[in-house]
This record gives sequence, C-alpha cells and structure tokens, in this order.
Amino acid sequence: MKRSILALSLIISFQLASSQLPTVTYKVTNYTKNGVNYDNLALENDVALTFYICDNNSLCFANHWRNADSQSYGGVYSLKSKDIEKTETTYAIREIKFTWKFYNTYDSERGEAAVSITNIYIGSTVKFTAEIIVLDTNEVLEFKGYLE
Repeated sequence: MKRSILALSLIISFQLASSQLPTVTYKVTNYTKNGVNYDNLALENDVALTFYICDNNSLCFANHWRNADSQSYGGVYSLKSKDIEKTETTYAIREIKFTWKFYNTYDSERGEAAVSITNIYIGSTVKFTAEIIVLDTNEVLEFKGYLE
C-alpha cells in the first residue's frame, strides 16, 4: 500500500493538471550506450522513457522505441526521490533512483538495472538526464531530453 501511494504521488507530481492516464513520458533526444553516441537512433526511433501504472496497480517503467515498436519494460522497486530547491545559481532538481526488473520485447531477455533520473526544472520545461546500468552486464545507457 505504501509503495502504491508513493508511486501515485510521484506520477501526480509530474502531471500538471492533466486529465490523461497517469503516465510520465520523457522524450529522448540524446542517447549513448557504453560511451558510444547513438543520438540519431534515438531521434529516428522516437525513443521515450515512461513511468506508468501496471495492471497490478504498481509502478512500472519502460524504455520504448516507439517507431520500432520495441521496448524494455517492467516493475520499479526501491524507489527513492530527493528534491533540491532552486537557488540564485541553480535550477530546482528532482533525483529519482530505483531498481528496475525489465523484460525486452526484441530479444525476450530479462534482467535488473539500477536507474538514476535527474529532472531539471527550467521555466515551464523539465529537462532530464538518465543513467541505466544493467546489473548483469554492467552495460551503461545514458539518456537526455525533456518531459513530454
């Protein structure tokens, strides 16, 4: 119950008086895998990172390659969030960290990852950076973009 309330408060905090389904979607504009740049693939495939509520009313997360109809998706565990207030020299920031148990639609692989997302609040825009480290392989995926 506590996890569901936290998940719902996270989603609600992202929604700006919207009547849409409770999802939070980040548009990816920059993408690197193990230090190699794949920005063109992120843009061509309309890549998005999305928080949503699963069928069992728990919080889930997906790395969705929308134009390729491919994704990694699964449950969010051990979610932690930290807010850093705006100062005269810095923007307001929200740091989100969690463990992600994912399933890939493109190769049927399963795994776990450590995910760190930083939201940067600039005017009415929310920029983000994300790092996903696949725990079995130490593969490092880095994403940048903005909240849709």
